[in-house]
Amino acid sequence: MKTSVGSIFISVAIIIASFLIGNAVIERNSNEDVVWVKGLGKTNFTSDLIVWEGSFTRKNINLQNAYQQLDKDRAIIKEYLKNKGIKSEELVFQAVNINKQYVYTYNQNGQSNRIFDGYQLEQSIKIESLEVDKIENISRQVTDLINKGVEFNSRAPQYYFSGLSDLKLEMIAAATEDARLRAEKMGHVHFMGTKQKVSLI
Repeated sequence: MKTSVGSIFISVAIIIASFLIGNAVIERNSNEDVVWVKGLGKTNFTSDLIVWEGSFTRKNINLQNAYQQLDKDRAIIKEYLKNKGIKSEELVFQAVNINKQYVYTYNQNGQSNRIFDGYQLEQSIKIESLEVDKIENISRQVTDLINKGVEFNSRAPQYYFSGLSDLKLEMIAAATEDARLRAEKMGHVHFMGTKQKVSLI
């Protein structure tokens, strides 16, 4: 997987893991043998779908205040992404997670005492878009939100390719032809048919 400034390029190989030259005949001491040949097909393609996720948090001793602060952060994030050209249908806010925070103190006898330290609220966002370059660039500019006072944590984008099914068919054909050529180089091999097991690597 190789990432460039504008997009991500993925190199894929497809292997005919068990290519059977059915009833192949090799003139070796007049014995008939079955020969298994591996075929390889390779291609490069550019991802056409990107999924980017991030999260933001707020902590407060008062739950209501924590929610109010999180609401303000959500509004800042929405406005920021809107100005970056993100469509509303591409942006999904997940449910808010609430965690009670505690600190522990110890007395002279080594006995621990748990003290409530406030509520920590976290909310995640998810963006799915066909504009790979744009979302990739936005994911790198998370410091803009931090400078606005939002405790935002950006995760690495995930890249996908929607035409993988059609691509696999093309690669199977290429791998089959590659296996046939390899079999012919073995000499005196008669191509009778194939049995295929396909895997991506």
